[in-house]
Amino acid sequence: MKGGLSAHAQHGAEWQVHGITQAKQASALDTEARVKAAADKINLRIESSEAKIREALGSARAEIESVAAGATGDLVQRLTGITVDAKEAAAAVKAELNV
Repeated sequence: MKGGLSAHAQHGAEWQVHGITQAKQASALDTEARVKAAADKINLRIESSEAKIREALGSARAEIESVAAGATGDLVQRLTGITVDAKEAAAAVKAELNV
């Protein structure tokens, strides 16, 4: 035993290292679980925001098409004297905007 640890002390040190390793693993698993939970929460917020943006975009697009259809009918009437059916004007505008 000259300059070394006794078998008992060496065994105790091994258990201490083992305990530290287990604690580090447990801490890493806990951190990983918390990061995943936070990421899941962020992803839900992103999905919700994207849905709101799609809804707003759809509403804005519908409003633009409605205003453009009205303006198209008015312009055709002023320039040519021809009255354009509102449904035809809306269909023409929709076709042009969705090219």
